[in-house]
Amino acid sequence: MNARRVVFGSEGAELRAYPLRALRPGEILIKSRCSLISIGTETTLYLSSRWGQSEPVDAVGSEVDEWGFDDYGQGDTWDMARNRRFPGYAVAGDVVAVADGVEEFKPGDRVVALHHHADYAIVSTHPAITLRIPEGVTYEAATLCVLGSVSLHAIHRADIKLGEETVVMGAGLVGLLAVQLAKLSGAYPVISVDLSAERLAVASRVGADHVINPNEEDLVASVRRYLGGSGTRCTIEAVGNPAVLQACMQVSAPGGRIVVMGAIVGKVELDLYSEFVFRELTLIAAQQPRNPVEESIYYRFTGQRNRQTLLSLISRDSINVADLLTHRYKADDAPAVYELLGHAKAADYDAQGDVNRGMIGVVLEWS
Repeated sequence: MNARRVVFGSEGAELRAYPLRALRPGEILIKSRCSLISIGTETTLYLSSRWGQSEPVDAVGSEVDEWGFDDYGQGDTWDMARNRRFPGYAVAGDVVAVADGVEEFKPGDRVVALHHHADYAIVSTHPAITLRIPEGVTYEAATLCVLGSVSLHAIHRADIKLGEETVVMGAGLVGLLAVQLAKLSGAYPVISVDLSAERLAVASRVGADHVINPNEEDLVASVRRYLGGSGTRCTIEAVGNPAVLQACMQVSAPGGRIVVMGAIVGKVELDLYSEFVFRELTLIAAQQPRNPVEESIYYRFTGQRNRQTLLSLISRDSINVADLLTHRYKADDAPAVYELLGHAKAADYDAQGDVNRGMIGVVLEWS
């Protein structure tokens, strides 16, 4: 049986057919309904410019490349070479076949799994890879649990206290989820910062207490005006732009914490003493694939627990996902979608911000 998946090749993005192998013990076959594009990371990989590549990396043949629990760092699903060729993190769909001995799932079950963009997915039944979709949660909303776990891990790393002011730099998908999760954790007020009026409007709808566009007002002065003090105690970087890190320090109060959630690649030049040392700031990295698969007395928030938490929050309408899912495309249109996103990313750091900034949550439909 042949399946189709999105591949980044020398000509850009394309749909390629490849043969599905037989199921192994502990695996299921999913017929995908939809998959979620991570606009930031996937578009960066598509262009490859920030990774030292001038052209997209060509895929190697049509080798089988399924997600396997034992093959990817015991649950650490970030594999640079692999994701350069086969983009995507989350698919949602229906179980159509199970391997002998599998009892956790049966054909017809609705599931969400870590997997690249494809119409069929062979996945492990381990909860680090595959989760059942709760009643009342749509397929496309379920896909948010994977990128949502990136935001939730950053919130855990931030260790936000009740009533603690928080600034989220960047109002993309993970930034807007971080705004909502910070609010649920007791942060107040929560300020969303972005260069796009469209995205800041969404930030207000999903719960940001204040929004700031640095193109239109002084960032540091506005943060201090809203907070009535010397700055914020917690700043979450959700852009992945090296230039933003300096701004994170500038808006911080003495003793503040900066949580780097965005994938900042390359060298960063900082005014280290006056902005960082003098204020005694704390810089915290939040890399979601570092979440353990097995919980311990020292750290209980595994990746699968975070994804399950997101699904539970969505099922209870505790977070707004409707305003985050902004665009839906047929899977056949994937090459054109990535081309559009590539043009937007090429304008990433100009004075106006990205073009097509209204695109936040982009779903490929495989039905």
